[in-house]
Amino acid sequence: MKTTGELVFLSDQDDAWFPNKIEYMQGIAEQNPNALVLMNDAALTDGHLNEVGLTKIGQIQSAGFRMEDFVMGCCCAVRRELLDICMPIPMGFRAHDNWLVEIAEGLDAKLVERRVLQYYRRHEANESQFAANSITRVSRIGAFFHSAKKIFDPEVALIEQRKIEQLKIFSKGIDNIKKNAPREFTTKLCRLRKAVAMRSNWMEKRVEIRQRSIVPRTVSVIRLLKRGEYATYGGFKAFLRDLVG
Repeated sequence: MKTTGELVFLSDQDDAWFPNKIEYMQGIAEQNPNALVLMNDAALTDGHLNEVGLTKIGQIQSAGFRMEDFVMGCCCAVRRELLDICMPIPMGFRAHDNWLVEIAEGLDAKLVERRVLQYYRRHEANESQFAANSITRVSRIGAFFHSAKKIFDPEVALIEQRKIEQLKIFSKGIDNIKKNAPREFTTKLCRLRKAVAMRSNWMEKRVEIRQRSIVPRTVSVIRLLKRGEYATYGGFKAFLRDLVG
């Protein structure tokens, strides 16, 4: 069934909303007419909706992640204006919430309301690789080691290739959006398109470098480090991953 409202709330099977969520977020939307995606915080719970004293935004911050990493669909309210611009979701793109939130982010039109307005249930069936979804408090060090242990994951090459494919689909999706989007969004969409292309090219370059033998690989990785490219994408974990090969 197609939605018809001017403000569309996303949901899934693992969130339980507080009674005042819709009314509260409608008020926030009225106060911020330029926001195309509005997000609220969520209290993390175990599989039986027992609170664990942590929230999604709190975990993101304590792990040292960026607020750009907050893309959880069930915390989103999306304006009709954005849906009219960026629907349908590109064929092959795996996450509807990433598509909507990242487009809004690129348009400088994502607003995060830090009030907790729902529960988010964590259980074995929805275990995520994202450290901020843990129902035990995460630290910067813990998040680093959580990510660093993937360096030796035999599936990492396949995972990264899929990420590259998703970035390319995202880029083509932006090209399609630009055809019909209001002119006021053109500059920001072009900027977003450029940033996504640069990230895709960077990941492809790293994949190629990791296929080299140890000496030329090490030389190339150190060269990238000296140029400061790891500071832009991936940081020290990406440096280690490329060094290992």
